[in-house]
Amino acid sequence: MITSRVVKLQIQAGKATSGPPLGPVLGQFKIPMMEFCKDFNEKTQHFNSTLMLTTILILYEDNTYSYIVKIPKVSNIIKQLVNLELLNGTPGSFIIDNADINKEKLHSSFSILSPQIVYEVVLLYKEITLSSISVRSLYRTFLASLKSMGVFVFTKKN
Repeated sequence: MITSRVVKLQIQAGKATSGPPLGPVLGQFKIPMMEFCKDFNEKTQHFNSTLMLTTILILYEDNTYSYIVKIPKVSNIIKQLVNLELLNGTPGSFIIDNADINKEKLHSSFSILSPQIVYEVVLLYKEITLSSISVRSLYRTFLASLKSMGVFVFTKKN
């Protein structure tokens, strides 16, 4: 098959509808909207419904199509994990607690998250992506992403 066009879309997981903004794009390329939406929603129902998924729509010259749903970026997963719309990159805006920290001394804008939850998310990410990277390496990647997003990780000192 010869590709005639490639379109990159951002679609909310499990919530594709024939209305705007997706409907006009599909209609422009004569893609059956209801069929696409039903198929997309079935394939993405295991994702959190608030995640925006990058979807590559491949159109062929014979008026057929296929699409690829990309796994969400680590930063998007972290935003879902900490339930924040935006992490502003200010160091200390969020804390992952790995120690017996006196929580009363922390500023009220700090939040606390268990490293075990991060580990579980890493395991889920590895399962979804079928990654051959070790869990330890993925965990470190997640921690590096957390740090770049302004999240501190505290470890218990012996």
